[in-house]
Amino acid sequence: MKIALLTTSYFPEYNGASIRVDGLAEGLQANGHEVVIIAPGKAFTRKESSHCTVYSVPVQKHYWSNALETLTKFHVQRYRSFLSHVCSIIEREGLDVIHTRQPLDLFFVGKHCKERYGTIWVVEVHKLLSVTDYENGTIGRFRRNRLLHLERRLINSSDLVVTMTASGKQTLTQFGVTAPIIEIANNSFSFH
Repeated sequence: MKIALLTTSYFPEYNGASIRVDGLAEGLQANGHEVVIIAPGKAFTRKESSHCTVYSVPVQKHYWSNALETLTKFHVQRYRSFLSHVCSIIEREGLDVIHTRQPLDLFFVGKHCKERYGTIWVVEVHKLLSVTDYENGTIGRFRRNRLLHLERRLINSSDLVVTMTASGKQTLTQFGVTAPIIEIANNSFSFH
């Protein structure tokens, strides 16, 4: 299968998301799949690595988009850029699966691809952003409930949910996620 991993960051930006996505790409490639990573960048580029193809999609950084993302878990500029570029990448690469990580703007891109192209849409969720922000005291109950409703609706419209731990799976089901959930350790991924 040809699988795209949509993420908020990738190497040379070194963080947990980059490491996680790279581990998934290696695991998928080792299982015979072709992998495409799509991440924000300064310009539209396509590069080959030993285990995947990496697309950088230009995302302009705007103060208001960053501020809005803090409140809504949705980055307007990233959404617009990914939506326009991912469609052309699907057509160019003949992708079968779209794997989106949080936040919500990437979920909306994955949902769009599923509806438009009939691709399998996998979401990766380790914890619910709404619940985490509420527990950390950064949002109130009303905003948590509205964000949780949207988050849950998007996750449940996916074909499959990936999480890293049994406790992550338990939390997702506790808060109403009904889509099939599987646990996948950090550096392995098998899709048959």
